Amino acid sequence: MTGLHTYYAVYELLGSSADAVKELAALEEKLIKDNPVSRSHKNRFMHPRDSNLLRREVMDKIKKERPDLVRRLRLDTPAVQIEQHTGGHPRAYNHYPHIVCSDAAERYFMLCPNDYKNEHHIPTCAVTVPEDEIYTTDFGDLVHKGIGYLSPPLLTQNKAGTSLPADFDPAKHSVRLEGIKDHTYKVFIAGGASLSCVQQYVRRMEEFEEAKEKLAAEIARVIPALKPEELLGMEPGEPIAVYCHFKEEPGKKPEVWLRLSKKAGQDTAAPKDNAHFITDGHSQGSFRIKPNTGTPEGRALERLFDKVLTRPDIGQYWLLWNPTASGLKGVFHSHSKEGDKAPKIDTVRGVHYLVYLLDANAAKDHCNPPGGIPVNLAEYLWLKADIADEDLLIRTPEPPAQLAHMQPVKAVAPAP
Repeated sequence: MTGLHTYYAVYELLGSSADAVKELAALEEKLIKDNPVSRSHKNRFMHPRDSNLLRREVMDKIKKERPDLVRRLRLDTPAVQIEQHTGGHPRAYNHYPHIVCSDAAERYFMLCPNDYKNEHHIPTCAVTVPEDEIYTTDFGDLVHKGIGYLSPPLLTQNKAGTSLPADFDPAKHSVRLEGIKDHTYKVFIAGGASLSCVQQYVRRMEEFEEAKEKLAAEIARVIPALKPEELLGMEPGEPIAVYCHFKEEPGKKPEVWLRLSKKAGQDTAAPKDNAHFITDGHSQGSFRIKPNTGTPEGRALERLFDKVLTRPDIGQYWLLWNPTASGLKGVFHSHSKEGDKAPKIDTVRGVHYLVYLLDANAAKDHCNPPGGIPVNLAEYLWLKADIADEDLLIRTPEPPAQLAHMQPVKAVAPAP
């Protein structure tokens, strides 16, 4: 089965169901146009958190204005899917149907989520779509073999955490697994000598990022003051947008790249050598720049270039190494030159965690950073998943009995 059909059954909606989708799409278009979240992101990328907020607000209005459409399409029919990270506890979520359209052919499709028992809601006035008819591209786009690309889904219910079904059995039921097979993790709260290493690393990272920000800000400041002949493709006085980014390789100073475009459109401009900097390379509309050391302006800019050092590497702190590391790579990899000898630093609500990638099949592991406080892996993974859900305005699932202490405390009386 393809990834799409692993988690969804796909139907083409016909007759009264197709008519209901047409009404739903027209109503959604009006509600989205009038929604302040949508208006604030006009022609700009919308963060998933804002997208979920828009989805929730629009669906709440649809339920009030046209509950008949919700009932006819059964948009509020949940299917419980179970997600589980390697080494963590299963998390239960209610998932709801998605509707996609092909405007040109006026055809409508519903993706009905399969629950943990591989069962799903069957829409009325619909026919099953074979697995090879609709598929997902590497970029997440839905494509119909006979129609082509399908539109993004209409706004339907956000997924929402729920309690784990009493009859759920991981040996019998379907689970959406995360993580990498045979990879696990060991987690510590940094303390003592390990905390000193982490604090120094964090300070160096802050200085590194601050130096890049100051250099980028100075470059953005001097560009508008350049002479017209130093900016190819720009008219005198024409507004210009400046994008400064850095290309980094491990152990090397970052390269500084510059992209200039007209604010009125997407046309790019090209900087020429000037008193502040010279160009010594270009790629896809971006130009690599270096300070012009032959002028006072360039030497002033050089001082900011010199403050951008190589990116700090947590692997430089050998006290934090895992001596039994075996060259694995995975989700919580540190991206250090030392590979999985070095931990990933994960700062959660002000607490520094050291996360080590381990081989689950290894006979023994001697990872034990000095002063580190061991943390239950399942509890750490649950905390991380809760934070990710909260950031996206997704209701968190109820924790299992083993993690009941993580359940938010609910007020039982009004505050004095």
